[in-house]
Parts: sequence; structure tokens; C-alpha cells
Amino acid sequence: MANLLPPRAFKDVQGFYRSRFVFTGALVAIVCGVIALLALLPVYAMVRNPQTEPNPQAASQLLPESSDREDLARTRLILKELQPIASSTVSVLSILEEIFVARPSGTIVSSVSFTRGEDGEIVIRGTSPSRDDINEYRETLAKNPRFTGVTVPIGVLAGTVGSRFTLTLKGTF
Repeated sequence: MANLLPPRAFKDVQGFYRSRFVFTGALVAIVCGVIALLALLPVYAMVRNPQTEPNPQAASQLLPESSDREDLARTRLILKELQPIASSTVSVLSILEEIFVARPSGTIVSSVSFTRGEDGEIVIRGTSPSRDDINEYRETLAKNPRFTGVTVPIGVLAGTVGSRFTLTLKGTF
């Protein structure tokens, strides 16, 4: 495709469209700024001129009087609905703290996968200097009554996997 304009005229046309583009962008930025200013104007007015007198309508809208039995029934209903949330299981941090405190020195935990629920499961992956340390870690965690099952793949304890290990803890978390 050939350009019919001489190079000087072509540069003039490019400059014209460039300046038009910059001008349009500047106008858009100004309009956006004005809209933002108008959106913040009510907040500025509220901060600048605070309302010092109390609202008379709010004082007259007190809660209706109710008997103690109604309050007690309402409270029991709310407690019944919130009881599953309030009596949830132990926090994840306390369980993880027990797991990390039990590990022998030199054992490094690289990842932890946590599944909550009735059949909860925690999968720990890491490295250890020896398989005896891994077995000691497993035995220490198995003594904890919080965990119903602590398993390590047999290849780890046989020494075929190297220093990497995967430990699976089961229980209700």
C-alpha cells in the first residue's frame, strides 16, 4: 500500500490526530475528576457541618415493650440457631501447633493439606534426616488422642523413598 501524501504532509496529519487524541483524553480525565468531586461533595458537607442536635424522630422510635417470656423465647431460638457455629471444633491453629511441636529436630514440613469435618484428614509432606525420625514423629502423633489414625507409606519407613515423607492424620477436626 502506497502513501499518496508527501512525508511532510503525512507528519502534519499524524501530529493533528495525535493532538486531537491528547485533547480528547484530557477532556475525559477532567470529566471523570468532576464526577468524582461531585460524588464526594455530600461527604465533605457532612464533615464540614456536623449535625449537633439529636434526631427527634430517632428518640421517639424506641423498641416496643415486651415481656420477659418473649425475650427469653427469642434468646433461646437464637441460641438454638447459633449453637452449631458456637460449638464448632477446635481451631486449626491449635491442631497445627500440636503437629509442629511434635516433630523431631531436623525434620522440615514443606506442606500441610487440611480437610475439616467428621472424617477430617491432615496430610503433611516434608523431609527428615532419617527414617527413624519419621517413625518417631509418627509414633508421637499416634499417641495424641485427637488423631484416630496416623499413617506413613511403607516405602518411607523401608527407606526406598529417601528423606521425603508423607504423613496422613485422620480424626474429627
